[in-house]
Amino acid sequence: MKSYELTFKKWLQPHVQARCVLLRVCIEAGEDFVTVFETESGKNLRLRSKIKTTGRKAIGVLLKKFQYHERTADVEAAQKMFDK
Repeated sequence: MKSYELTFKKWLQPHVQARCVLLRVCIEAGEDFVTVFETESGKNLRLRSKIKTTGRKAIGVLLKKFQYHERTADVEAAQKMFDK
């Protein structure tokens, strides 16, 4: 199933976009929170994470940002953050 259209730079499946956003947050959290490695070259990826420590803090920050944008009705800023 195709989830992203490279030609138009558009997500075709919103739930897959949400997964990608969460992965980006995890990668940007630093502290070796998430490590992505190939199990089969060019076929499969596997993630290793520190979800109970670094992950909890990183996802908490993300949720606070979402809540702030929701409460202030700043759709443009929320969309910009989500599209990053």
